[in-house]
Amino acid sequence: MKNAPSSSLSPTVPKATRRAKIACKSCNARRVKCDVSESQPCWHCRVREQPCELIDSRRGRRSETGSTAESTIAPSQDASTVKSLQDDHTRMSVDSLLSTNPADPQHLPSLVSIEESALGIDTCSSVDGPDMLFARMTEVQPLGDRSPDIRKQSRTLYLGETFSLAFVVKTVCHPSQTGSEPRHHYPIPTSVADRLDRRDDPAKSFLQHEDAFLQAQGAFTTLPKDLSDELVAVFFKFFHPAWPVFDRRHFVALYERDQASFLALQTIYFIAFSICDEDLLHRAGFFDRYQARRVFYLRAKGLYDADYEKDKVILSAVLFLLGFWWLGPEDQKDTWYWLGCAVSLAQTLGMHRSTAHGGMDPRQRSLWKRIFWSIYTRDRHAAAALGRPFRVNDEDCDVEDLCEADFELDIAPETPIMAPQKSYHVQYQLAITKLAGSFGRIMSTRYRPHSTNPQAGIKSIGEELARWKANLPREMLLQDIDRDGAGFWASMLHANFYTCQILLFRPSRVIVETDHEIQNDRIARTAADGMTRIAEDLLTSGMLRQAQVHMAPALFAACGMHAIVIRRKCAIQSQVAENRARQCMLALSELAKSWPVANWILRLFISLMTRLTGHDFKDIHPVQYGPAASAPSSIFQSQQTMGVDSLESGSHQEGYPNDSSERSIEVGQALPQMPEPGNAWPEDLGPEDLNWIFQDSLGNYSLYDFSLQNEAGSTAF
Repeated sequence: MKNAPSSSLSPTVPKATRRAKIACKSCNARRVKCDVSESQPCWHCRVREQPCELIDSRRGRRSETGSTAESTIAPSQDASTVKSLQDDHTRMSVDSLLSTNPADPQHLPSLVSIEESALGIDTCSSVDGPDMLFARMTEVQPLGDRSPDIRKQSRTLYLGETFSLAFVVKTVCHPSQTGSEPRHHYPIPTSVADRLDRRDDPAKSFLQHEDAFLQAQGAFTTLPKDLSDELVAVFFKFFHPAWPVFDRRHFVALYERDQASFLALQTIYFIAFSICDEDLLHRAGFFDRYQARRVFYLRAKGLYDADYEKDKVILSAVLFLLGFWWLGPEDQKDTWYWLGCAVSLAQTLGMHRSTAHGGMDPRQRSLWKRIFWSIYTRDRHAAAALGRPFRVNDEDCDVEDLCEADFELDIAPETPIMAPQKSYHVQYQLAITKLAGSFGRIMSTRYRPHSTNPQAGIKSIGEELARWKANLPREMLLQDIDRDGAGFWASMLHANFYTCQILLFRPSRVIVETDHEIQNDRIARTAADGMTRIAEDLLTSGMLRQAQVHMAPALFAACGMHAIVIRRKCAIQSQVAENRARQCMLALSELAKSWPVANWILRLFISLMTRLTGHDFKDIHPVQYGPAASAPSSIFQSQQTMGVDSLESGSHQEGYPNDSSERSIEVGQALPQMPEPGNAWPEDLGPEDLNWIFQDSLGNYSLYDFSLQNEAGSTAF
């Protein structure tokens, strides 16, 4: 394994910065900090468009006859001289530093700074403290004056309309810009520090223990180069096209120089281990996916809690990716928690607002848009899956829609770790982002407590979904699923589309009576059948392991529709619905190997279907977590033991003219003869039934027993 350099891990007290030795005449006259030593003209002169003339400063020069002892204390001076200072507070600070490691030369500059402060020597920093941020924002930086480094452009302040600072900056200080195009993002001056750096900050005493903990946890340890390359390649091939939250070109450049963010890298490992092949998992020293996911999730979480990463754009991407962690329904820091953190940080940066007039580099603007729309889409998916209100409101956003140019700016050279970006990757992103808007309107129209005229809204959104599907490019139409090609991504897109249809049209009761209820029920059942066919195609192609996590709620919704058909007691339709439910449950058993939430859904429906039909579902195996875990020997073996015919993918027809099960009868599709249920179900399931179903769905899956059993000689820890 590869470790970070020891110098980056050892806790040190930050070296005090000195006042700049040179300054321009204008800054000197105004008594403000000058950064002319970094670039000329200085920042203030560039803002005021005035000449930047230097003044001669004698600061830091030696006296011709005197020694340096009058201005500084030599680093070789021993501790007794320092302790002779009369200031008690200073003496306590020196003693505490010396007690850490008195022989460590890295501490000497800090001791010198403390002495200088006690002796009245001016050690004022060359940068402003964070308390000067508001004052410096009134001196607006020119739009084109931005750093070429994409990482440095993350220091941006978002000024929302109700923020009084926005009123002062825009209206009071720059009235000539009041009628111009609205601007919401302002670069933070480089002279303003990002945090308060006090020598007596008690947090510094925790640095040594915090770094030691992170190092022991392996947070600064990466996998061997060959394994790391394979995992990064898996991430950018199967996951990143769906959620493009990194600047690929910039990441490759840093990764090849071993300078990639440890937080980003540990998070990428966590995601990649969810969808990689079993062989790669075992070669990394893990016996199951839960163990691998848990290890790298904890490492990433530890780095985040320690404020290791300062780049807020990378932080927003990492928080979004941590939202794919899911331990159980009662886990506090679950998908909803991390996604909320990502939404909060993105809105703090102002990613939800237009950056057209913020003076950003086009590449940075595109990255911001890709991150925001990924968060927006995932927010809709998670809110619908968990039955919670979404956090990002359309009325609060005016960020531009994604376009193909946003992905052209992210083209990276093809390397072993970076698969080429295909046109269908771009089309998938554009289509699913537009579909996310319909997702939100479905929840607002039908599922909000105070929604008005839901029937009219349902009809309008249904027409909107039909237009969306009609305008899909050829690459995003359902087709044969090949290895991570256009067919695979089209199936991911249509799975989300069918989820929208089911949520919009599914009935609110078992027996539908009115005309619009019957029509809506038919659409929802057809969508469930379409979802079942996608699941079967993914199982046959062997690509379900790499499927996106939104397949789990899509299969959940489809199984729910199949269950309600079974409850209607129509013999033929019930048999067809049970067959299709088995297909969805088999897909859930395979999907659970990558995304554990599918396992909970699977256990629920095994219990529910057993109760509703009286039939045995032992041929479908939930995932067992741990070294003794066992899974079905193969998908096809499970299909053979089911004793039912597979659904023909070619039987799907466009539109909603007839009920799907009735259509199957018309074309003469053979139906398996299945025995009648052993016991008839009541009209309503009683408390005992529901309690039995819930308890059985939690069988062999404890919320509190997640100990990691490390094998001897494992290199993963």
